[in-house]
Amino acid sequence: MVIRMNNMFLYIVIGICMLAPYLRAEVVVNEVLANEPGGSVTLEWIELYNDADESALLDGYRLQVGIKSIYLDEVGTIDAKGFLVICRRLFTEGGSPGFEKEWGDNSGFWGDTDFEMILPEPVEASFSLTNSAGSVELYDATDQLISQLVWSESGADGYSWERIHSTSDDIHQSADIRGSTPGEINSVTPVARDLDIGVVKVQPKPSGATFILTIFNAGTNTVTEATLHLVDIGFESEGLVPDTLEVIFVEAIPPGELVAMERTLSLSGTYTVVEATLSDDDCLSNNRIEIILPGVEFPPLILTEVLANPTNGFQCEWIEILNRSETNIDLFGCQFGDSVALRQITTEPYDVLPGEYVVLAHDTAEFLDYYPLFDGIVIEPPSWATFNNSTPDIVRLIDQFGFVLDRFSYHRTFDNNYTWSRDEQTILDPEWSSAENRGGTPGEVNDIYFGPTGNRVGIMIEPRVFSPDGDGIDETVIIDVEAPSDQEYEMKIFDVQGRVVFDFERVRDENEWDGRNNSGERLPIGIYIVYLEVIGGESVKETVVIAR
Repeated sequence: MVIRMNNMFLYIVIGICMLAPYLRAEVVVNEVLANEPGGSVTLEWIELYNDADESALLDGYRLQVGIKSIYLDEVGTIDAKGFLVICRRLFTEGGSPGFEKEWGDNSGFWGDTDFEMILPEPVEASFSLTNSAGSVELYDATDQLISQLVWSESGADGYSWERIHSTSDDIHQSADIRGSTPGEINSVTPVARDLDIGVVKVQPKPSGATFILTIFNAGTNTVTEATLHLVDIGFESEGLVPDTLEVIFVEAIPPGELVAMERTLSLSGTYTVVEATLSDDDCLSNNRIEIILPGVEFPPLILTEVLANPTNGFQCEWIEILNRSETNIDLFGCQFGDSVALRQITTEPYDVLPGEYVVLAHDTAEFLDYYPLFDGIVIEPPSWATFNNSTPDIVRLIDQFGFVLDRFSYHRTFDNNYTWSRDEQTILDPEWSSAENRGGTPGEVNDIYFGPTGNRVGIMIEPRVFSPDGDGIDETVIIDVEAPSDQEYEMKIFDVQGRVVFDFERVRDENEWDGRNNSGERLPIGIYIVYLEVIGGESVKETVVIAR
């Protein structure tokens, strides 16, 4: 019996020794900001965390960063479940920012804000962290390695590396919108109740916008009775009172599950910022997002004219856009392009006034040489997306938020520098056709040519016999044309010897001929043949007589 008691005592002693590392204060390297925001090396910092229920005395502890040792004898203790930040610079000095500027109130004093009062004053130390790869090691008073945080890539600028849990060596980049969480539970650490909100897609609609929100349960417990608030906080508007749009009750979400919610909102203006906020849980950093949504006046910019096939010695492609909104629209960040690639419009801010046209030209000098009377706005983008001539292509216009402002698909181009021109009064499904005149109308309201329409190819002439002799009777003949609107066609007049005497440059539903040739000379009396051909397709001909 005595022997058994001694053995039991021995087992207890051994067990206590084995559990000692878990019973004492557990201090870990919890978070490291190596790739500091803005490239300022003075903003690097290291965070220690005490995961124990009792304070930890740091006498004899040291941090090892490369060959640099940082001794913590002067630090004292870390409170139970407390944090300690070791930074390269605490206060801004000589133009070099300090920790208190970026994560405090930049007053030059620590402890005068709520956050500064919660986090003990950071400790300054001399060290240098490598962005691309590195490690920070923590040794205790016996020179035993007790914690290590290792990273192998730079990650995003201004985002820290966070330990997932104090007992795990796994790290991830901070998921906090601020980029880091000094003095707080790491954003990647699972907590009991933690819903994470995100945006999957925003789609402009004629009545506003449709968007999809995702809510992910990143916590360890099922979350019930959560609410989602949608609030209109305006767009670049000062003094606007936020307007609650909707309060959504979120059904129970088990751990690790994702819920998607689709909503359509009709919002005023061109753009609006909607704030989506989840009810409070154990991790507040991922409970709120701001979404830029198109309003009922979207799009503010539209495509109005395109010259994709410059000819006759002119080699400058150009497109025209119009600000149809009632506010100035900045082109900085906007893009244009074809079906393959997008290009920046401008590398610096440029406001387009309401009702103003802007021409984007491949070569400004050549454009102005061809249009000497042009007195509008022409911009030459840094690079150009060349548009197809003989094959179909798409002209795209994208805003600074990635929304498609406008797009125009064409299946052919025109010769003689006739542009594709748009009916500017129609926003949804607009009608495009050739410009009425060569060169189009850059900087002005479009003058559009509309050709024949119909399901067949036909000609009707009235009168069949006319007498262009100057007496005011039957001086001209009217040639009505029927032809498919999506085809190219040409119409000519031949004499009985088969010679072309007159070309119609533009074929219309109703065409007038005064009996003259291409040189403006009166033709003699006789029989003439009107010939209409759909390019690559059907053709018809009818006769007409010039009499005196």
